[in-house]
Amino acid sequence: MCGRNNGVMTQQDLGLNLSTRRTRKAVFLDEMNLVVPWTELLSLIAPHAPRAKTGGNWGQIKIS
Repeated sequence: MCGRNNGVMTQQDLGLNLSTRRTRKAVFLDEMNLVVPWTELLSLIAPHAPRAKTGGNWGQIKIS
């Protein structure tokens, strides 16, 4: 039921993860994901992006 602690619920059983601290970067990126519609932004930029013969294909990058 409550894990292996003889009926005692732990933070992990409750879905709490209090041991990791959210960094300012993680908070910022989460807020940006709420504000900026990334798929629409990438679709606007893609036609104007230079097509390089070398390097990575940035058009295939998926921002989650």
